[in-house]
Amino acid sequence: MSAPLTFSLTQILESLPVSARQVIEAVRLELSQQPKTSFYLVGGAVRDLFLDVPIKDVDTVIEGSQANTLAQHLQDALDINVTCHPDFMTCSLELADDSVFDIATARSETYTHPGALPHVTVSDITDDLARRDFSVNALAVRLSPEPVTLLDPCGGLADLERRELKVLHPRSFLDDPTRLVRGARLAGRLGFDLAPTTAALIPAALLTEILEQVSAARLRNEFELTLNEARVLPALQQLAKHDILKKMFGLSLDVALIARLDELDAAGDAYLLALLQGLKPEKVTPWLKHFAYPLRLLESTARLREIRSTNTVSTEQFRRTDPSERTLISAFSTDLAQRLEALEARTKERGLTGRDVIGLGLPEGRRVGQILRKVAEAQDAGTVTNFEEALTLARKLVS
Repeated sequence: MSAPLTFSLTQILESLPVSARQVIEAVRLELSQQPKTSFYLVGGAVRDLFLDVPIKDVDTVIEGSQANTLAQHLQDALDINVTCHPDFMTCSLELADDSVFDIATARSETYTHPGALPHVTVSDITDDLARRDFSVNALAVRLSPEPVTLLDPCGGLADLERRELKVLHPRSFLDDPTRLVRGARLAGRLGFDLAPTTAALIPAALLTEILEQVSAARLRNEFELTLNEARVLPALQQLAKHDILKKMFGLSLDVALIARLDELDAAGDAYLLALLQGLKPEKVTPWLKHFAYPLRLLESTARLREIRSTNTVSTEQFRRTDPSERTLISAFSTDLAQRLEALEARTKERGLTGRDVIGLGLPEGRRVGQILRKVAEAQDAGTVTNFEEALTLARKLVS
C-alpha cells in the first residue's frame, strides 16, 4: 500500500542527523539518472518520524541495484569508511557524528529452522518490508525517484495510533525467538503494548525445543542491548509480563531495585548484577558459563549478596568493588548509599600506609599489617574519619 506522504522531503531530511542528510543527498544525486532504481528510508527511522522522536539510526533500502555498489560510490564520493556484509546484503557507513547509517539491498529471507540466521535473496521493497518484525517497523518512504511516497503494506500507521506492536505473520517468533526480546525492548522504549493476537503467539516460542535452537550468543546480545536502554525497567517489565525473562534467561525481576538503578542512570553491568541477585547462589556459575560471561562476576555477585544481607559495606569490600557494583550498592538501601558516600570521600584523602607505620618507629614485619587492619576496623566503625586520626591511632598502637 502506497500513499502520498504528509511530510515533505525537506521536513524528512531536517529530522535526520546532519551527516545522514549529506549521504541521502549524495544518493539522490547518484540515482537521479537511474529511474528504475528506488531508494527508501525504512523501519525505525520512519516510525520515529511519525512519533516525532529524535532519529538516531538511519536504515535505508535500495531496490533495483546492489547496496555494496551504492556504498562503494558513497565511500569514494564522501570519503567515508564503509563495511559491507555480503551474506546479508547490507553495508554500514561510518559517519562523522557517530550516527548509524545502513544500506541494504531489497531482499526476502527464509529460515532453515527456528532460531537460525536467515537466508536472504534479492527481492523488492514489498518483500523486504514483509520480512520485518513488527508492523510499526514495516514502513518505508521512497526518497528517490520522486514523488516522495509512503509505503505502509502492513498497517503500521494504524498500530502506531493504537500504540501496539503486532507481528507480521504467525510464525514470526518461531522463526526468530530473539524477536521476543526486541519486541519487549521496543515496547518498553515507546510505551507500547503487544497486540493481543501477538501476545498469544509467545508461549509457543518459549517451548524448550524452540529455545534450544537459538544460540546463547544471540540471546546474550539481545539481553545486553536491553540492559543498555536509556530506561531499562519498562523493557524488563515487558519481558517479565510475558514470562520471557524467566523462560529465556532464567531470571526474575526486582521492580524496586531496577527502578532505583534507572533513577541512578546506571550502566548495563549494574543491571546484570542486580538480576543475578535473584538467582540461587548455586545457579550463578552455570548461568554465567551458559551465556559466556566472565566468572569474575561470581565473586562480585557473592560480595554484593553479603553486602545487601548485612546492609553494611566494609572498607575492604569497598576497595574490591568497581563503579557498577557501587551503583548497585547505592540502590540497595539509603543506609548503604550514605555509607558509600563516606567511603568514597575517604578514598579522596591520603590513606595510612605501611610506610607511615614504620615511620612511627615500628620495624618491618607482621605487626605493621596488624596495625593497618586495626586502623581499618576503626574507620569502618566510624571512630576514625581522616588521615590525622588514623595516624594518631597508629601511634598509640605502636607505643
